[in-house]
Amino acid sequence: MTKAAAVELDDLMNARHVHLSDSWEAPTVFAGAVRDDQIALTKLLQDRPDIAVVDPVRHIADDLFEFRNPDKIDNTAARRKFLDAAIHDGSEWGTWVYFPWKRAIVRFPNPDDHWASNFPKPKPHHRI
Repeated sequence: MTKAAAVELDDLMNARHVHLSDSWEAPTVFAGAVRDDQIALTKLLQDRPDIAVVDPVRHIADDLFEFRNPDKIDNTAARRKFLDAAIHDGSEWGTWVYFPWKRAIVRFPNPDDHWASNFPKPKPHHRI
């Protein structure tokens, strides 16, 4: 990288720097399938509307539905049933970590879901 390019990159990063907190606080871990953790996570989100959520459960479950059911991608009823089950029982939630200094909650998927999410989504078949 040239000196000019490095200076430009540094300037761009500094212009977008967001100072979030003067103090560091340990992350909080929530197990999505554990009821008490679901309650605590719900309370945190209710109390702190400034917290961002990366990959809400519905988005994650929707991707998993397509991965696990490539033959039912267009089946609205099957998709809805899968999403409702994932949301209500927490089975697709994985582990959520709240990073206070970033004001963000990030999902760390269960190992099987992580493996699935790293593969491309199945492509819809063309219909004639």
